[in-house]
Amino acid sequence: MASKNDSLAKLELFEDLKKELSRFDPVAFAENHLTIDGDPFNMSDAGYKYLAEVYRSIGTQAENRNAKPTVILKGRQVGATILAAVLSLYFTASGLYGSEREGYPPIRILHLFPTIPIMHKYTKDKLEAMMRNSQDSFISGRSMKADKEAVRMGFVSEDTLTEKSFIGGNKIRVDAIGKDADRIRGLTQDCIFFDECQDMNRGAIENALRILTAAQYGRPTQGIQLYFGTPKETGSYFWQLWQDSDQRFYQLRCGACDHYFFLYRYGTDEWKDIWIKDQIVKCPECDCEQDKRFAIDRGRWQATKDTETSRYAGYHINLMLSPRFTKEMVMDYDPEFNPSRSERAWKNETIGEFYSSGGMPLTMEDLVHNALDETRGVSKGVKEHTNKTYMLGIDWGDKDLDTDDDLQRGQSYTAMVVLSAAGGRFTVENAFRLKNNSFSHRVKVVEEIFKRYQIRNAAADYMFGNDVVNFLQVEKGYKSRMLGCINSGTLGKTLSFDPKLTRVVVNHHLMVDDIFSMIRRGLIKFPVAGSSWDHLLWLMQHCCSMEVKKGMKADNYVKRYMKGSTPNDGLMALMYAIIAYKFIATGGFQVRKERQEKSTFPAPLLAHAPNLRI
Repeated sequence: MASKNDSLAKLELFEDLKKELSRFDPVAFAENHLTIDGDPFNMSDAGYKYLAEVYRSIGTQAENRNAKPTVILKGRQVGATILAAVLSLYFTASGLYGSEREGYPPIRILHLFPTIPIMHKYTKDKLEAMMRNSQDSFISGRSMKADKEAVRMGFVSEDTLTEKSFIGGNKIRVDAIGKDADRIRGLTQDCIFFDECQDMNRGAIENALRILTAAQYGRPTQGIQLYFGTPKETGSYFWQLWQDSDQRFYQLRCGACDHYFFLYRYGTDEWKDIWIKDQIVKCPECDCEQDKRFAIDRGRWQATKDTETSRYAGYHINLMLSPRFTKEMVMDYDPEFNPSRSERAWKNETIGEFYSSGGMPLTMEDLVHNALDETRGVSKGVKEHTNKTYMLGIDWGDKDLDTDDDLQRGQSYTAMVVLSAAGGRFTVENAFRLKNNSFSHRVKVVEEIFKRYQIRNAAADYMFGNDVVNFLQVEKGYKSRMLGCINSGTLGKTLSFDPKLTRVVVNHHLMVDDIFSMIRRGLIKFPVAGSSWDHLLWLMQHCCSMEVKKGMKADNYVKRYMKGSTPNDGLMALMYAIIAYKFIATGGFQVRKERQEKSTFPAPLLAHAPNLRI
């Protein structure tokens, strides 16, 4: 009996020792202590080696004084945000770093997002859930958020949503980078994760890196840097980061001949021949067909550029590598096999490639360089004496706004843009997305905006809001002050007006082309002073969401603008606001040559208006 008890005690001791040693491996740490959506974290199943090696590569950077920054170029649904959450907790809660271990100072992690709503969503849905539901309450046991004395003494922030503190003085801070990283100026950090890096400005990223100059972990003066995001246009700053990396792609290894081969390489379609069906791949060397997941577990990361001369370690990850996806699932995203899919979404979001070939009509770089007004913020209303003329543009939607989900795809939100014109210049005074899409709420908000901004004229999408437009025109007596607009790509001219029905038929391709041209020429401005940048970013992203296709019509090249993979509601609302201005400028479209002033056409703005419940 004693011998059996001794054996059990030794087994328990061995398991405890194994678990203690596993703290040094971020993957084992996650599997022993963390959960995802309440389920145990599991990366030991077949097919996850490619991801586990990325975890370990970044996890070793804290004590590597020669560590290079890491760039992850990814498609959607590959688990990069989970990776960042796991590594944040590994660095701060594993006990490897911080004052409880002799000779190790506290480690400070900063996880940055493009916008505040995305930041809040990550904190509540991912990080806090992972901490709260950790196995054996391990993470919550090491968290200091419940220590009221520590809060009183100033050792722990009261804002436990954006700052998490742990035993040993370790901290995780989650924030939005803003226009130029002013929000984090003055901090000192050891590690920065740039999440959704493709939507951040180069200047903001470079400013943020200054807070690493006193980093106590990672490369001296540079700390630990991780950039990851889904690619958009070529030529962007994120594109340049990837170009400066060693661009590693994952190689599978054949179980028959030991040949290493790429499942996917940038810019090629060879994966379609290598990946036979379901989870079966064929070795290009010996033609042996085998399970993709086990070929991945025998595989390795292979740099395709010189690692020694590259500034960054680069990893390319798309859902082709994921053991959750079959070939048929991936092909359903390919517009070659599913015409309802977008070419740009396929390139950017599925296979993780930057999109070029003239398909990006407007970029964030265009907006940042040409369309920002940093001298003012958004307006909450109109003063009594003003020489401005105010217009309202509305794009109706079916979805109630979830403020934690900034760029969710699917049905549209209702977006409203308030535009002003004065002295040949235009300014976006404010922009909103409705939190409630009920009929009564739509009417109430429109009436409030008309009153608050002394709106001269409004234009709104008629197809999805004909009930509200008709009600406002007839029952509320707005008449031609509320134009109903119908988009048509076949209209030979930009606008056609029917005064009897108070309807405007719009060639939205021509209108959008004009808007983009004005933005590039600095004729549309987005006020971004103070917090207005954070309010406005969703709208700027909407303006950069379109795709363009060129074709022939009557022996002429024509451009057609198509909705991309992300929302464009704000852009459409801006277009309707400009139509409302054109109605005023031409005396109700009666003047042949529109008296459109050479001006600074304003772009829409999302503003804080505490008394306007939208």
